[in-house]
Amino acid sequence: MRKLLNIIRLFIWLSLLTGLIYPLLITGVAQLFWRFQAGGSLLNVQGVMVGSHLLAQNFTGERYFWPRPSSQEFDPMRSGGSNLGPMSSELKRLVEERAKRLKRTPDDIPSELLFASGSGLDPHIGPAAAYYQLERILRARGLADDPLARIALRELIEESVEPRSFGFLGTTRINVLELNYKLDGRL
Repeated sequence: MRKLLNIIRLFIWLSLLTGLIYPLLITGVAQLFWRFQAGGSLLNVQGVMVGSHLLAQNFTGERYFWPRPSSQEFDPMRSGGSNLGPMSSELKRLVEERAKRLKRTPDDIPSELLFASGSGLDPHIGPAAAYYQLERILRARGLADDPLARIALRELIEESVEPRSFGFLGTTRINVLELNYKLDGRL
């Protein structure tokens, strides 16, 4: 009987420790030191929450930079890759469809505009993909013949480039959500 009581006490203590005390401690530390990240890295524009820095949004208008395609329709609840391999006829069809939308052959287009990320929710594109979209955006905003607007858009892209993580991991990248909101404020 005594062993049973010890087991029950241990079970209650471990349940409290791992189910209540530890999560509250970690949440408190995160809120204290990393409030922005712990709150979902949300982007607020004039007091209105417009999205998260961590999740891609489906910008489809010609006036905006487009993110990487999403195999999950930008739904964070269904996050995941398409699992289509290099020999897949479905992947080939999707790439050709995306290239047709971009009005070029697949060989001329930066790969992140043709292929979805592993999560389907990557909020970043590379600088090459941003520069690739520059002419379309200028035309859509009626600024194709304005050299100052072209320079301003190039500067906006350059300002938005994030460095490699820790200086050596990954590649340089641009958060599409942030870039599009800066774009609306500048052009």
